[in-house]
Amino acid sequence: MAVIASAAIGFTYRVPLVNFLQRPLGAPLYYTNPAGSFTFSVNVSILVSLFIALPVIVYQLLRFIEPALTKRIQKGLMTKVIIVSFALATAGVVFGYYIIVPLSLHFFSQYSTASLKPLISSDSYLSYLVNNLVIFALVFQLPLIILFIDKIKPLKPRRLLHYQRHVIVGALVIALILPFTYDPISQFVVALPIVVLYYLSILLVWRAGRKRRKTERKAAAPIMKVTEPTPTPTPEPMPMPPKQPSAQRGRRPRPAPVMRSIDGIAYHSSSRVSTDLET
Repeated sequence: MAVIASAAIGFTYRVPLVNFLQRPLGAPLYYTNPAGSFTFSVNVSILVSLFIALPVIVYQLLRFIEPALTKRIQKGLMTKVIIVSFALATAGVVFGYYIIVPLSLHFFSQYSTASLKPLISSDSYLSYLVNNLVIFALVFQLPLIILFIDKIKPLKPRRLLHYQRHVIVGALVIALILPFTYDPISQFVVALPIVVLYYLSILLVWRAGRKRRKTERKAAAPIMKVTEPTPTPTPEPMPMPPKQPSAQRGRRPRPAPVMRSIDGIAYHSSSRVSTDLET
């Protein structure tokens, strides 16, 4: 229903849309059958409708694969995925329309001569344009795809950095086999956003992992209610008993010295001299 409604809107504005899509070519288009202009207008309307209805398509796709996931996709997360997917697709379409298509058309036009002039049909040009725009709309979904994989099974940024050489070589191979990149400049321009998007994906995975670990630490920490301690009254010091003399504290009193005399010499029996004298 979303595609049909968007196609009706696109068919209503088919004339400015055809002029907009024809602008990179800078030359008139031709059709080879009586219904060629009508078919071209319908195809342009369907192309525009698929782009406008992309958020609805992504929503239905997520709902379709949701039963295969371990847990239900939250509403907020689904809204973010739809917005990011549409933004990335728009960036890919803009990149393909304003950079890749003019570069490739300029490269191909250099090989035309006075006796070899282009007579481009509307169907072939639309097919060429759609292939460019769809490829880059899908390529620019790379960060979202990697984040979706990280959501199901956490990825390690160091592990992703380990495959950076393979990604660079793969990007160059993709740029080499595409049907609209035959010169080194256009191949480099095609491979560059793939590598940049891969590094952006690594940065997003690192940020998501850091946020996930922070959430896990908060969940593992014990929840303690901080309350102010109740002040306890300070006990009054007990009065100390008066200090008693040694005789009253249980000590045996020393015996009083006894006066003795040996050979008329008086001495105290408690002194050391008495022992010597007695000896």
